[in-house]
Amino acid sequence: MFPLFGISRSLLGFLLATRLALAQSNVTLSACKAIYAEYPSHLALDPLGPLGSETISQDSLYASTNTDYWNEGNSKNRAACAFFPGSAEEVSYAVKVLNNYTNVQYALKSGGHNPNFGFSSVNQGILISFRPNLANTTISTDHSTADVGPGSRWDEALTVLDQYGKAIVGGRLGHVGVGGYILGGGLSFLTSQYVSRETVGAGSSVHSSDTTKGFAADTLVNVECVTANGTIINANRTSNSDIFFAMQGGGNQFGIVTKYTLKTFDIGQVWGGTKVYAGTDHEAILAATAEFTENFTDPKAAIIVTNDFALDDLASLIVMFYFYDGPTPPAGIFDEFDKVTPISSNVSTQSYPSLLTANNAYSLSGFRYQIREGTYPNLPHDNMTAFYDYHYTSFQKQAFAYMAQSLDIQIFSFAIQPLPVALKQSSADAGGNRLGLDAANGDTIFMEYDVSWLNPTCDNLCPGYLETMVNSVKSYQQSTYGGIAPTNYKSGDISWISYNPIFPNDGMYDQQVLQSFGNSTYQQLKTIQQRQDPNGFFSQRQGGFKFST
Repeated sequence: MFPLFGISRSLLGFLLATRLALAQSNVTLSACKAIYAEYPSHLALDPLGPLGSETISQDSLYASTNTDYWNEGNSKNRAACAFFPGSAEEVSYAVKVLNNYTNVQYALKSGGHNPNFGFSSVNQGILISFRPNLANTTISTDHSTADVGPGSRWDEALTVLDQYGKAIVGGRLGHVGVGGYILGGGLSFLTSQYVSRETVGAGSSVHSSDTTKGFAADTLVNVECVTANGTIINANRTSNSDIFFAMQGGGNQFGIVTKYTLKTFDIGQVWGGTKVYAGTDHEAILAATAEFTENFTDPKAAIIVTNDFALDDLASLIVMFYFYDGPTPPAGIFDEFDKVTPISSNVSTQSYPSLLTANNAYSLSGFRYQIREGTYPNLPHDNMTAFYDYHYTSFQKQAFAYMAQSLDIQIFSFAIQPLPVALKQSSADAGGNRLGLDAANGDTIFMEYDVSWLNPTCDNLCPGYLETMVNSVKSYQQSTYGGIAPTNYKSGDISWISYNPIFPNDGMYDQQVLQSFGNSTYQQLKTIQQRQDPNGFFSQRQGGFKFST
């Protein structure tokens, strides 16, 4: 390293430490010390702060926790201290301390996958990290449920359960953390699977909710959580049912979850992986996607169609994630996709956790990210293929134009996540969640938009570019196809259901996610939040999607 304008590295470090010391208020450090006094082995002070030498043995854990984010930009938030609780009692103690220091901000961190700045990071506040001490997974004696800590990642949890031939409904990338994923609903490769009421039969002892999968939030049996005043409670359908209701997709404004109890399901070998196609094949792939969504016949099948536009050689690629819950998909499921020859493929028969771990290859670290969500109706085939074609070409054109303007941008992408009516029915049969998806409203698409870059100078500009691109596509869709009913539509206000809800797990910080659930659900959630959190412990002192005041 060359000296910076003649300043030695040691002097630069001293100046940085001095700056941090001034930034860390006495009140925040007092809160940190109060937690440290009770749980000294589970707290790390900022090594560059004025008291950092007191927890020097925890320096590496602090550093990894403060930097291990999918969006590298979150690491520029530097916590005054990081707390690593190992139980609900420890979380309760931290909450009570924070209630004694009402100006101290905090953040909750599970896997750190949500890219929204400040949703799971905090600058000069207290970072409560559920990894590594609340990351365990245990299965019940009868193997019907699993207790999963909020700090676990999906590949870790599913690896534990796989030895019993069981799985839980969870993430499609193994690296994603459990906590935020469930609170945002949690779309899975397994979500569409259900046993219909007709299949079960009126006289059967098997209930559809016992075999239906749905979203991860639909499979919740119980949450152990800490309330705004530090009380430890269990919330389920019969006890503290309002909090349980809210946590099924309603976000992080209702309590701090320290343990999820989830239904388990039988699992064996699965088929899946990724195939990479040339961008020039987009018309055939997107037409096949429209067909797959409209004529969805096998709930064991799932896809994600990711369209990537990269700075490197201005390349356009399509990365498709395939899944089938069985060793081999039957003929007819992916036939239209099979007509297109991929550039590469790693699709195979394998264990479920192995598949999710392999998918981690597409969760690249070291970049700064922003995502934004778009919800669209799956239109009749000719309309949908025309919309997809416009979407692809216009998004590609804008992506390369922004890349030419800012050579720091690495990738723009949009990922198509089909929600056929069978998936919506599965969610409803499993008990439903706060997103309020209704099979009668027809087929829907959740679109995840992404941009990645390297230089912090684009931290404000790059998310703005993405917002402009998404708004442009949505405006075109509304002006050209607005009012056209989705495929398999039966009822509902087309102007509303076509663009709502906004999927919380993919929502950008400025999107009205909670409001997109519909006014009735929104008001119900707002009432619960205000009743449970009258002093704003959750709503004013951490990140996340908020209710209007």
